Amino acid sequence: MVGTFCSCCKRRYKDKLDKEANEFIHYAVDGAERMKRLIGDLLNYSRTKERTVEKVDIGETVREALKNLTASVNDSGAMIQFEDMPIWTQTPPKCSNCSKTLSATPSNSEKKECFL
Repeated sequence: MVGTFCSCCKRRYKDKLDKEANEFIHYAVDGAERMKRLIGDLLNYSRTKERTVEKVDIGETVREALKNLTASVNDSGAMIQFEDMPIWTQTPPKCSNCSKTLSATPSNSEKKECFL
């Protein structure tokens, strides 16, 4: 509700407020969006019935994520290199999401290399 209200204010008053006021509204909207994501993540975590952890080979997780991102990596001309990666004790979905985020980063920026 707060995020929606702030977003409405941002749209309605964008041209009527000074730079500093627009910046404050931007921070409020951004903070509300981050809080919404955090609450969603916490709810997802709390709904998990099994909280099993296992050893996860991060190198294998990154390779799997890169398979899913082959088209976007090729389209962007990015070059992704990684060497020995650690083995973490974690839930596999968390590791996969992390590696997807890391490996997607170069396709969203001007930098064409990513070293993990």
